[in-house]
This record gives sequence, structure tokens and C-alpha cells, in this order.
Amino acid sequence: SVHTDEEDEDTTTINSTVNEMESNSDVDDEIDRDEFNVEVTLHLILLMDSKKSEDLESKIPTLRHITLNHGRKTVSAVALDRGGGRIATGGLDYDVKLWDFGGMAASLQSFRTVTPCESHQIKSLQFSATGDKILVASGSAQAKVLDRDGMEIMECVKGDQYLTDMASTKGHVAMLHRACWDPFINEEFMTCCDDGTLRLWDVNNSKKHKTVIKTKGTDGRKTIPTTCTYSKGRRLVAGGCQDGSLQLWDPKKPLVRPAILIKGAHVKGSDVSSIAFRASGQVLASRACDDTLKLWDVRSIAKPLFVADNLMNLYPMTSCLFSPDETFLATGTSIRKGKGNGSLVFYDTTHFNKIQEINIPDASIVSCLWHDKINQIMIGCSNGDIRLYFDPLRSVKGAKLCASKSTRKTDGIVMNVKPIVITPHALPMFREGKPKNAKKQEDKDRKDPIASRKPELPVTGPGKGGRVTSGGSLSAYIVKNLATDHIKNFQEEDARAAILKHAESAKDDPYWIAPAYAVTQPKPIFAEPEDDEKEEHEKKKFKPS
Repeated sequence: SVHTDEEDEDTTTINSTVNEMESNSDVDDEIDRDEFNVEVTLHLILLMDSKKSEDLESKIPTLRHITLNHGRKTVSAVALDRGGGRIATGGLDYDVKLWDFGGMAASLQSFRTVTPCESHQIKSLQFSATGDKILVASGSAQAKVLDRDGMEIMECVKGDQYLTDMASTKGHVAMLHRACWDPFINEEFMTCCDDGTLRLWDVNNSKKHKTVIKTKGTDGRKTIPTTCTYSKGRRLVAGGCQDGSLQLWDPKKPLVRPAILIKGAHVKGSDVSSIAFRASGQVLASRACDDTLKLWDVRSIAKPLFVADNLMNLYPMTSCLFSPDETFLATGTSIRKGKGNGSLVFYDTTHFNKIQEINIPDASIVSCLWHDKINQIMIGCSNGDIRLYFDPLRSVKGAKLCASKSTRKTDGIVMNVKPIVITPHALPMFREGKPKNAKKQEDKDRKDPIASRKPELPVTGPGKGGRVTSGGSLSAYIVKNLATDHIKNFQEEDARAAILKHAESAKDDPYWIAPAYAVTQPKPIFAEPEDDEKEEHEKKKFKPS
């Protein structure tokens, strides 16, 4: 037989424990021997359980961590691409930030920030299986698909909010809660919304959904789905609703009624914040705002396999997850501001024991993710921080690339000071004055009209240097004077007299009007002015200025 080092170590530990207990005990008869054997057996069971717990805890990569800062508000969504090289984070500040492990310096800054949904909070983010697209669900009715650099690829159409039958609309008409990619078909994804529907979409067709699923409560009325996901083993579509139920559909069958309905899975009226499947698709975990985490077997839905309570949940997007090897089940807890620490709690999926708890001071844990390829845990907190936990030995790349970089050393403060050259025997024209303080130099510049850029004062009296007293340009001055002279002459001269003074010359040499009226009116007749007009004319003529 072949023995490993761990088995040899366990055998040595058991033998040493038994020898120590025998040396400390006085065994005289057979009855004492039986009691001693029972005591040894119990002690060894506790010892082995403690050792297994320590072994399980060592598998969780939480020895070291780095902290990224998204902003000041809650980080409601985190996502990692398939290769584990790029991060997307979204929060209640409407922003989506992109981070790249390979290009990130020790300062840990994001390389791009986008606001894909204007003034709508980000609810969920997820990379596609190929890592070239990011699915975004926000508080709006339209889900969006971005490329890995944050540029928009596709936006779902909005439905007609005036139709009562949600199956007749082409899209959602209310706030989204979650969106997720189909693990089998790369171009398809699913969304759930406040309008009481789950809709399946194709990236290549943004004008209409592919399939619509209506969620109904136990009484047959519409209920709101607050989360949705796909199973990996059996191809099922799952949704958690506000009435506390879990509903699962088989896409190969008609989607009128759910294939599996777990009534009363959680307290009615509490949002189901997250659903996670095991790889087999037979077991799922559900997290809700009733402060519980439950494990279910879809083949036997009468009661849950495991229930963890007293896990405060204040956020309707709090995540739960299975570890990559499905040994652990984890979820985050919430706290009220200034009343303790939030924590990420790990449970053993075999015996359902609490294995480990990671505390975050004065912050709730909302979103969490355990990446299978790089073996690192990523959590989003209510204080705007993102923490990435890793094990230096078990984890690869990812946060280790940034943690190994040292902070770049900066040179001292460099000040460009104007050099002062002292030349005591220089000629007066080349001699520089003694340096003065800033106040004295400012006062001196104020007295110099050129250095202080003093504006020109208005001209009084006759104009000079091309400037005139009118305040305008020379051309404006000339035009104004010409117009004034013309108006003044027009007011002083009688218009009728001005015309009649040309009567003699027109009579002697007719050119314009006289030839035209030579036959019909040879003698011109002029209207005589009336007495009132003469008086008004005389008043205007001799009016004092």
C-alpha cells in the first residue's frame, strides 16, 4: 500500500494523543478501559473535525488582499472576464469603471469610466463567455451591451407602457433588476423587470425580445421577478420573485407555467436578491432580504437542504455564490451605518458548518465573485471599495500582478527660480536692480501703465492721436456730423422755396416735366400755401436753438 505524507502525519498525531492520554490516566480494570476508549474516540473525532476545518479554511484564498476604490457610493455589481485580466465595476453613482490587471500600476487606478445609462443606478454587470462583451442592467427599462472597452454595441428597445398585456410589447416598460448571459449560447441573454416578466434577447436583434416569460404568484396574479439566472447542468431558467417563490422553467417546453415552483421559499414581500446553481443544475442556493440563505434540491422541494439565518441583508442585489470546486457556499451580510462590521461568510456544502468569516469595518458586502481560473475572491462594499483577496501560493495572476509592483519613487519638488546675476561694475544700462519682494514689485508695476496694462482714459476736449471725444471711431464721428448738418439745413430751409428757385431755369430750358405737359397743360399751376402753414413754417424757421 502507498501512504501519503498527510496520512503518516495523521497516524503520528493519533498515536501521540493516545499515549499522552494513557500516561495521564490510571486504567485498572476492564470498565475503566471501556470508558477510556470512549473518551479517546470522542477526543479523536473532535481532533479530526478541527483538522478538516483547518484544511478547508486553508483552501479559501484570503491571506492577502488589495483594495480598489470605485467611488463614494455602494458598489452594486462586479464582474471579471473569463481570463481574469479585466474587471468591470458598477455602483449607485451611475458609473461603470474598467480596470486592467496587466496595465494597472501600484496606484490601482481604473483606465476608463463610462456612464452607460445616464442617471440610472447600475444593478448588475456580467462578461460574456468569450470576454468581448459586457451586459449592463440598470434602473432603466433598457439593458445595454458594451464591448470590453466600454463602447456601446447594442441597446434593447423599450416597450409600450400603455399596453396591459406585457407579452404584446417588444421590450420592458419598467425598471430592470438583473441581466445574465446564456452559458450555452454566446449571443443570447436574459433580463428581469418590474413589469412582471423575464425576457430572452438576441444581441443581433435589439428591436424585439426573443421570448417573454410572465411570472405569476400562487394566487395567479402578476408578481415581480427580482433576480434571474441560468443553470449550467440542466438547461433551466430560474427567477426569484417578490412573493418569496422560486420559479424554474425549461426552455424546451412551453413557458406558460414553471416546470418547478418552490412556493414560500422565502418570506412573502422580501426580494430574492440572488440565485446560484451548482454545476450539475440539481442544487441551487437562494439569498433574500429576509436575512436568510437557503440551499435547495430541485428534485425534492418540500424543504431546503440547509438554512442559514440572521444574515442581515439590506440590499436587493446582495450576491451568493458557490466556490469553483463547489466545496463552499458564500454570501455577504449588511450593516446599518455605524453599527458594526459587514462580513463575507463561508459555509461547508457537505456538513453546512461555518468555515470562515471575513469582516469589513463599517461597510456592507453587496456583490461578490469567486473566479475559478485565477482563484481569487472579489467583493464590492457599500463604502465604494472593491477588495480582491488572493493566496500567494494558490492564486495566479490577477491581483498578484498589482500587489507585486512597487510604488514609483518621485523626485523632490523642483522649483524654477529666475537666476539673479550680480554685476556691481556693469554699465547702468545693463545693471540689474536689487531683488524685491512680491509686494514691492506689485506696487511698482501698478504705477507703470504698460506693466499694469492700464486702460486708456476717455478723451476730453478736442480729439488727438486719431481719437475723438465722441467715444467712437473717426468714421462714425464724420457720419454723425454730416447727418447733423443735413438735418439742420433741412429744418431751416423752406422746401417750397427751394423748389421754386429752380423755376426760372426750368422754364428757360425745359427738360423733364415741361415737354410731357406742353400740350395738355402749357402753363403750370402751383398750389398757394395756406395761412396756418405759413405761421407754422415761420415758427420752425425762427425757433431759438
